[in-house]
Amino acid sequence: FININAMVQLHTYKHRQKHSNIMTMKGKLSKKELQTALQSRLGNETSLSLLSKSDEDEALDLLTEAFLYDPMSVWVAALDETKSDPGKDGKMRRLVRYMQAWVNCRLISGSRGAAYGIRSSANGKELVGFMSVAPCSCVKEGMFDTLMTLIKIGSPPTYSSKKKGNYGPSAQKRLERLEELHKARAEKMKDTNRWIYIQTFGVSPEQQGKGHGKKLMQVILECAESLGASVYLETESEKNQSMYHHFGFRTLEKLDISVPGDDSSTSHLTNWLMRKDPNE
Repeated sequence: FININAMVQLHTYKHRQKHSNIMTMKGKLSKKELQTALQSRLGNETSLSLLSKSDEDEALDLLTEAFLYDPMSVWVAALDETKSDPGKDGKMRRLVRYMQAWVNCRLISGSRGAAYGIRSSANGKELVGFMSVAPCSCVKEGMFDTLMTLIKIGSPPTYSSKKKGNYGPSAQKRLERLEELHKARAEKMKDTNRWIYIQTFGVSPEQQGKGHGKKLMQVILECAESLGASVYLETESEKNQSMYHHFGFRTLEKLDISVPGDDSSTSHLTNWLMRKDPNE
């Protein structure tokens, strides 16, 4: 015989579960949700995998090369381009590695988000592409995060009294001025509590043009769709802006950053703020 009461109870349970899942999806995107989605998506991949603390040095080596003369890195360094400087590469490497370590170490370790990479198909060992992401619940860096990162990597080379002369006079102020990006990000994404921030996206210079970047981007976009989350990023390259348009991102604003009183020829840094919502 059919147990009507049991069927009613089962139907009620399923309805509540469905309602609960919907409510969960409407909640603020958590680190656990993002990490679980990435683990599931990367589970069957051979060349793509989540990174951990043990991959940190290799990842920073890759990012230092990928962003060595990136517009933001050059702007922060504020070096005098009219003068010959045999130590320029060394200065840039120190600065870029520091900047990448600051924003990525706690994502690589998984304490504030996640990082994943793609390894060369030639040997399966060399890391050739990298992406780090943070859920909206972890995007804003707290005092604890700042303190832990400062303890781990120290003060920026633009700040150290022994090294300050290696960079332009406005270098430290320019580094601090990047806070404008944090403010703009919060403003642009205040209408949703389910979004993912692409912190860093880079491919080894020797490996660019081989489809690695596309694979890395597809992973996070698929995860975002499954989570019902928007994706936000910034780029200082107009060429990259066009590339992101092909992935479905739209440009929200062209943001100009400068330090008051800095009237040098390189005083302005342009950033394109971009967003992709689910099903776009």
